[in-house]
Amino acid sequence: MCGVFAVGLMLNVAWALDPAQGEVLLVIDGNISASNAMRDGQPVAEFDLDMLKAFGSTSYTTSTPWTVTSTFAGVRLNELLAVVGADVEKNKVKAFGLDDYWYYLDSVEATKYPVIVAYEKNGKPLSLRELGPLWITFPWDEYPELLTAKNKAASVWQLVRLNVQ
Repeated sequence: MCGVFAVGLMLNVAWALDPAQGEVLLVIDGNISASNAMRDGQPVAEFDLDMLKAFGSTSYTTSTPWTVTSTFAGVRLNELLAVVGADVEKNKVKAFGLDDYWYYLDSVEATKYPVIVAYEKNGKPLSLRELGPLWITFPWDEYPELLTAKNKAASVWQLVRLNVQ
């Protein structure tokens, strides 16, 4: 009886994403409608590097408060959240770094500006030493109005999880 019940629960989960084949770099959980895995009995979306690259790349050259001018490439934050059924403008999104740093992205205008989850810097994968493998970045030089304390705090490096609320 328990086995049938568990199978019935699994069929109600929206499995719209292919499973990650490589190392999982990012987990998106919470109020999402598309997933590809289960963690702690809850549907989650897990992404490896190839999956992130498959969404298409947005790139720009900019300096950051922590680095010299570099070219960053990655997937737009708003597009990534849309894939899992979340909207950065409507949902509260909490970003977590590897070091347990977290920040609510409610002030980030990811639809208006090309805010990306960067996976490359100067054509090479971001390493842990370079604040990767994933880093929320802003086109600071192109849009100087983005250089605010809130956006600096939202630039979560070593990003590992987004929780949609």
